[in-house]
Amino acid sequence: MNKYDILPTKSNLALSIKNDTTGRNSNLYNLLRLLNFQQDSLSIAINGSWGTGKTFFIKQCQLMLDNAFSCEDDEICKQ
Repeated sequence: MNKYDILPTKSNLALSIKNDTTGRNSNLYNLLRLLNFQQDSLSIAINGSWGTGKTFFIKQCQLMLDNAFSCEDDEICKQ
């Protein structure tokens, strides 16, 4: 299996969400939906081996939260 490194730049993160490059968009949306409905404190563990994309995944979540992300009308997707 070939592995490819995609640097977590703002434009790479946005394009990966727009094109579902990592195949994890449903996981992103489910996590954000879970966070949106939390009333109390919450701890979440993201478990995976080195190089499986944990940091990239969290940075995608952060981008979506910081920008109220919507590919249809967000300037980030147009870069």
